[in-house]
Amino acid sequence: VKGASKGEGLGSQFLANIREVDAIVHVVRCFENGNIVHVDGSINPLRDIETINVELIFSDLEVLERRISKQIRAARNDKAAAKEVELMQRIKAHLEEGKMAGSFADFRDEEEEEWMNSYNLLTAKPVIFAANVSEDDLADDGVANEGVQEVRKFAKEAGYEVFVVCAEIEQEIAELKEDEKAMFLEDLGLKESGLEKLINAGREFRSVQRCGEFLHFRSGHRGAGSGGETCRKGGADKRGENVTAQRAAETENGHRRSLE
Repeated sequence: VKGASKGEGLGSQFLANIREVDAIVHVVRCFENGNIVHVDGSINPLRDIETINVELIFSDLEVLERRISKQIRAARNDKAAAKEVELMQRIKAHLEEGKMAGSFADFRDEEEEEWMNSYNLLTAKPVIFAANVSEDDLADDGVANEGVQEVRKFAKEAGYEVFVVCAEIEQEIAELKEDEKAMFLEDLGLKESGLEKLINAGREFRSVQRCGEFLHFRSGHRGAGSGGETCRKGGADKRGENVTAQRAAETENGHRRSLE
């Protein structure tokens, strides 16, 4: 939600949890439904993405400002410290232009890249967008959905991954037995569930492949804008995978039940 970097919603605690993951899965609302209230009163996927990105940038700026203030004294007599302060100031300027740390490339050498990685900045993490659509938009994978196309264009320019999911359908799949799931998907004309799409998208990122941990969070739903779930990939923790793909579905259904 707006103001998360200043303590709104789950605030600092939530942002601190994100720093422990290797990639972020952002579920973006791309469907109209008068019974499910959007926190901003209208459906606008790019606005929702910007809201999240701005809060992540603010949080990273605070991290850099604290590091710079601690390092600047040492920089007076230490060339390495001075070099690192100069790097942090360049990254800070990059963020202040509204750019994500992941697009920063002004490194002078490998040492600076290592320093950058050690900062664990939120905006340097890979992002996977899950475009949350209605059941009607699943058949063509969101091709006719204007919001999905906007998200895909944005993600392509930023170098992120996108997949289409219907949270309501994922909730139904979660309640089925294994032998019923394939039939259910076939009836819908689908080859895979949203959960499977998420896992496949995650494999595109080396960081996720290496450490197997990522965070899912969603925006655009009243009361759910700052929710998130840390999950692990791999056979040892199937529950984690299910939580990731289905959390948005549970949220949608919970709002629907409370508003009906």
